Amino acid sequence: MIDLGKVYPRLKQIIEGDSALETTDGKVIELDVEDSPVMQEYIDGLQVAYALDEGSYFRFIANKDMTDGLAVDELHEAAMENMYTVISEQLGFQGDPEDVIMITNGGDYEATMLLVDDGFWDQIKEIMVGGYYVAVPARDILLIAPESNPKSIERLGEMIDNFFTNPEANGLLVRNIYERENGSWTLVKTV
Repeated sequence: MIDLGKVYPRLKQIIEGDSALETTDGKVIELDVEDSPVMQEYIDGLQVAYALDEGSYFRFIANKDMTDGLAVDELHEAAMENMYTVISEQLGFQGDPEDVIMITNGGDYEATMLLVDDGFWDQIKEIMVGGYYVAVPARDILLIAPESNPKSIERLGEMIDNFFTNPEANGLLVRNIYERENGSWTLVKTV
């Protein structure tokens, strides 16, 4: 039985065939359906997976773990509530709202902030004074740049390139830049 109090959302890059899991050292492991992580499609290049906090590491919840009639929607709701609890005291940002800001919340859930509701993103819209672009090049990175700056996409692209060319970078996700429209994300550009 899954302890819903220890479930958290994780964004995962979509890998061709999607019965694969990438390890921290970059190796790809092929899995059968039962052993594959529970995932939901999300946006271009990303999907949502769910992980159990095992104390010193996170373990993806596999399809075979979904017992007792537990629905993915219930898993998602619990994961989001748990994430909100963890990040509520740590949420902040660094940078210049006229250039690029980086959201911080403790190092585990920055990219998963894409999943939060419109209330948070409405606050970002106020900070950015209008629309904005976002990038999540790694699990612990959420970059936001204002649409009002004509160099925003270029700046985000440079930052994405820096992460992907850094041999020390961990948890890389996608080279995409997104825009929020009507409560959902739209792909603007792949760098």
